[in-house]
Amino acid sequence: MIRSFFHLNEKKYLEASEAQSAYRYYLNHRENLLSGEKEFYPIDRFLSELEAYSLLSPSESCLVWHLCYELGLYLMGLREKITEKTPLAVSIDYQKTKEVTKKRGDHLELNMIMKPDFSEYKKSFQEVFEHLERGECYQLNLTFPYEFIFKNNLSEIDRTFIDRADLSPFAHTTFLGDEYLLSNSPECLFQVSKKSLFSFPIKGTKLKGETAWRDLLESKKDKGELYMISDLILNDLNSLSLEAEVVKKRARLSVPGLIHQCSILKLELKQDYTLAKVVRALFPGGSITGAPKKNVMKLISQIEKRERGYYCGSTILKYQTKCLASINIRTAHIPLETQILNYQAGGGITLLSEAHKEYLEMEAKMKSFLTFVSRSNKVL
Repeated sequence: MIRSFFHLNEKKYLEASEAQSAYRYYLNHRENLLSGEKEFYPIDRFLSELEAYSLLSPSESCLVWHLCYELGLYLMGLREKITEKTPLAVSIDYQKTKEVTKKRGDHLELNMIMKPDFSEYKKSFQEVFEHLERGECYQLNLTFPYEFIFKNNLSEIDRTFIDRADLSPFAHTTFLGDEYLLSNSPECLFQVSKKSLFSFPIKGTKLKGETAWRDLLESKKDKGELYMISDLILNDLNSLSLEAEVVKKRARLSVPGLIHQCSILKLELKQDYTLAKVVRALFPGGSITGAPKKNVMKLISQIEKRERGYYCGSTILKYQTKCLASINIRTAHIPLETQILNYQAGGGITLLSEAHKEYLEMEAKMKSFLTFVSRSNKVL
């Protein structure tokens, strides 16, 4: 049964079920997740569907969209980087919703079976650094995959995940019948509040400790990364309206084991916008690509040589007056076919970056997710 759960607050989550439609979209076709049927359906038709939804109009049903990172390649004019078998998006229209009081969700029992070693990371880091030195980009978000097996019963793993009290603000899960998406994302691509649109890009990470926040504030590298990406997203917002502003340059954000810094950007909605227009302007989030966006996405494809999928994509929820989109970091994907939990992590690389420190930061982000979900983190 297709279902989604969304974190509402410390005590409750939203449960959405009884999908009246559910589709997975590719370049030239879509798959009906309720019947299994496939039909010719170019991805531009999916993007046109989003024109029907405004940011400010309340929704009569619960609508969920999962945008894969690779949809961003298409939007950036990099279609040659996508295959016919590459999933680009999922849309679900739910008939039934209810707010559920949380219990204390059990931990997952995970064992790591694959991770990047430092020599592998350093090779890709040096490749990124060469592009930076040649002036082909100013910041590039480099990521790597991890794999885990687990002992838990898969049938309730999404509910187990969302039942936790200590979830990040944009945490959510979806079961699509053949795969699970588990996200404990703290990052927001956009959120509509009254007649304003907000974005909260994250850049800068330190392990929790007495001096962590002070160390972040004193770091020229982290300050430069955040300001660079904030300028990029401010420019994206200005493509909608020239009245976007920075509300706060450096705000503190605490997650399991880590302290982040983020900025708060705001756009007054003096006119309504469709989801299609906002997605085309903002997706994918600049914090998980780098700058300039199109150049770095092209380089990321060359260097990483794999699909990111749901990771670094976005999940949009339109429910009653809520309209928000996460950026799917701290996110895992579990195909039922393999029953392997796939996780990815990374960080922004600039000319001030050092390979060993960036590798340790990536490991810390992976451990932040594990600290949240798991009792034991064994490496097999």
